[in-house]
Parts: sequence; C-alpha cells; structure tokens
Amino acid sequence: MDKLIFKGAQKALISPHRGYDTEFLTRLSLLELFFRTVHFFEWPSGFISQGIVDKNTFDGITRKIKKELEENEQKAREKETNIIKVARNLGLHPEPTGDSPSSWRARCPGMNHPLFMDTKENIFFCGWCKRKGTAEDLILLVEERNKSRK
Repeated sequence: MDKLIFKGAQKALISPHRGYDTEFLTRLSLLELFFRTVHFFEWPSGFISQGIVDKNTFDGITRKIKKELEENEQKAREKETNIIKVARNLGLHPEPTGDSPSSWRARCPGMNHPLFMDTKENIFFCGWCKRKGTAEDLILLVEERNKSRK
C-alpha cells in the first residue's frame, strides 16, 4: 500500500497503486479536494516520498491550487463591496479566502472564530453563531456584542 503523510496534520491517505487508470485519477481528484478543503487550517509542508503521487504530480497539484487561490484573492481585493468596507471599519479585519473572487472571512465580533462574507450577495454569515445578514445587520451584531461585554 502507498501512503502520503501530512506533517503536523498527522493524517495519511492510503490506497493501492495500480497505474494511471480511472481509479488513480479519482484518487488524484480526492487528493486535490482534500488540499482545497484543509487550506484554511494546514497546508502540506512539502513532498515526503513517492506513494499515491510522485513529486512532480504533488508539485503540480499544489502549484495549481496556490495559483487559483492567489488569483481569487487578487480579484476579491479589486472588487470590495459595502459589506467588506463595513467589516473593515468595524475592526473585523476582513481578508479574501481565495476560494472564489467573492469569498471573504473576518473575525466574528467578540468571538474566537471567523465569519464569512460573500461580496456577490453582499452578506455575512457565521455558522457557529447561526447569524447572517446585510452590512446593517453586521453593524447591529457588533453593537449587540459590545453591549453584552459591558
């Protein structure tokens, strides 16, 4: 069996290697999906040893994802909408996620987790707090959190 280990994440993907067939291409797609999913929390520290993929394939996957994330971040910065400006003025430190040109994250006011913003819809949403809304709703949320801390 072949395995690819992510240092720090202590995770391993294990799969028998049978060549460049449909099964192998499916494993590559799953590996790319995994990298895209965990990029907020952990990025592969580098190629360790040949297994599911060789170094060139690994480098190709990570280079492709990094390029896409950087392009999306740049596009997002070029098209800031009202929700981003309001979040910045409120001190929530919004940053593009890179997932899409309209996806941003910021500090959830008074909490230790992020909230997310979509500039295409001009809304915010926090899955942890179960809150969402417009820029005006974000202002109200910050005011509410500030009152509860006093």
